[in-house]
Amino acid sequence: MDAFFSLRIFTIALCCFLGVQLSAAESSEEPLLLRAYNVPLSFFTKPYPTSKEGKREQLDVKKYLQEQGVAFPPGAEAAYDVAARCLIVRQTAKNLEQVDSLLVTFDDSHPPQVQCEISAYEISSAHIRLVHSERNLLPETLKQLEAKGRLINRLLCVVKSGQIAEATQRGGKERSHAKLLPVIGADGATIDMTLDYFLNVLPEGGKKPMELTAKSILHVDDGHSLIVQFVKNSTSPNKESIVVVLRASILNSCGWPLPCSESPELGTKEP
Repeated sequence: MDAFFSLRIFTIALCCFLGVQLSAAESSEEPLLLRAYNVPLSFFTKPYPTSKEGKREQLDVKKYLQEQGVAFPPGAEAAYDVAARCLIVRQTAKNLEQVDSLLVTFDDSHPPQVQCEISAYEISSAHIRLVHSERNLLPETLKQLEAKGRLINRLLCVVKSGQIAEATQRGGKERSHAKLLPVIGADGATIDMTLDYFLNVLPEGGKKPMELTAKSILHVDDGHSLIVQFVKNSTSPNKESIVVVLRASILNSCGWPLPCSESPELGTKEP
């Protein structure tokens, strides 16, 4: 009894902290109960939409649970806090049993994965300023780099967190190889990456192939890009430079991107 009382106090305190309104809706025939669950991100095994800007949209937890057969009477709500790994549901007692059943049958034996995309671009001296100003690339800067630079090699690899993977990409005039070890941080939103990268490429207009190596320990935010290596090619007649960019994204056990991190607010209505 003391344990149940403590859990109830903790649930109320947590929901108040997250801005949850505890009052039940008057239109509901059955009383609505509030329950908090400790749920890993991989529970939501479905792809998440992205906006036109390439940003992940907020996960619609209510819609997801409805697709699993959980009904939502008037006043019932659900939200998920990615940072806290907390699923908060306000429902009738009967519907909460359905949510309990979903969690009981959930298998989280497969660890999350990391998708690593390593791209090498050739850029002219006129556009070097794009990569001189920042190591962590903003989406706008990356778009400019893709538009004004020439993609010469792209290597894609998906590996489980904490495991070593190797990948090779061969093209007409270039070859790349990467050995990497990604480890997802405790916050579930950052990646510590040990990377050993090699690129052999013949620059446009050049006569001699150029070799580039990079051994780095990197810290990447989920879904973000950063510059791994930047090398000026003095032998190129057009003075091009090679820029290597790493983009890392956390995937759930089914290979889909995770939702964005937003704090839930139950009970609020759209204006």
